Amino acid sequence: MPEFEEINLNGEIYVKKSSVENAAPSFDEDDEKHPYCIFRGHECGVHAGYLVESNLYGSPNAVKVAQARRLWRWDSKFTLTELANNGPRKSENCKFSEPSKNEIILLDVFEILPCTKDSAKRLKEVYSYEPNA
Repeated sequence: MPEFEEINLNGEIYVKKSSVENAAPSFDEDDEKHPYCIFRGHECGVHAGYLVESNLYGSPNAVKVAQARRLWRWDSKFTLTELANNGPRKSENCKFSEPSKNEIILLDVFEILPCTKDSAKRLKEVYSYEPNA
């Protein structure tokens, strides 16, 4: 018997729970509960994404992030604060990963920088870096 991922009943589409339970939720710029932030960690490096939850596992350094991007290189005036306030100066000088499809957990975050709406928009518009492309 074939296994179905969705079914249409009376015009309504129903999706199998196991096919969506790990999917990252979607957020928008006006979501104050889940702000778009830049995260800096000791070992994990620098990431940008939506803050889903903090203080995981009783640790003030553990956070859950949705649509996370790893930031390898960025173009800002000087610091990550300027990047969070203004976004990158030239997106072609940035090297960011593609956004994660699932939520990720960063265990060693020591700085969380909420982004302005304009900065978040500009960070999300940076093309995903592809080595040797």
